[in-house]
Amino acid sequence: TLYITSKTKTTAMPRSLSLRQVPFLVSLSLLIGGTLLFYFFPLRHLIEMTGWISTPVIALSVLVFVIVLNAFFRTTFVDPGIFPRALEDPPPADPLKVTNHILVEIKGYEYKLNWCDTCKFYRPPRCSHCSVCDNCVEGFDHHCPWVDNCVGKRNYKFFLHFLISLTIHMLIGVVVSVITIVLYRHELTQVMYLQLACPSNCLFVYLCLFSR
Repeated sequence: TLYITSKTKTTAMPRSLSLRQVPFLVSLSLLIGGTLLFYFFPLRHLIEMTGWISTPVIALSVLVFVIVLNAFFRTTFVDPGIFPRALEDPPPADPLKVTNHILVEIKGYEYKLNWCDTCKFYRPPRCSHCSVCDNCVEGFDHHCPWVDNCVGKRNYKFFLHFLISLTIHMLIGVVVSVITIVLYRHELTQVMYLQLACPSNCLFVYLCLFSR
């Protein structure tokens, strides 16, 4: 992911397509595809059978889906907290004694700062170097291939919002499908059963990807 920095915030723009973007495209396809299947089959059957009574369910489902997409793209395109690289190595205090870490005191606590050979500086506390993005990230949690970005200090809340809203989105799909099947089981054909179950399974598989 390529990040662009402005005076107020750092945003990101995708680079040219590579193998690293494949999981991101797969997750986006499952999310949108599973949701469209849910709208076209279970929700459509529920509307046909209940009429205007299902309006609140439709509104809630669309609202949650918008929240899911918003959190997903913000997790992907917001700078997770990347530290810019030093242009050159800083001169050591003692040329005869160069170590891979230094001890510093911050607010009365002693911290060991490790040297990053790639970024050419001593990493501050709770900062780690991502081997995938090849950057030092503040508050680094992990690199998520399904959003093609690191999860760090600046986008961790968006990642959490995404997981919570995605879980709610999946539960809505499951509940609507089960209710439709139970209430109208005598009117449904075998093909309709498969149509009702498919979207929920897609969303469930999608959620499982992020639980790994």
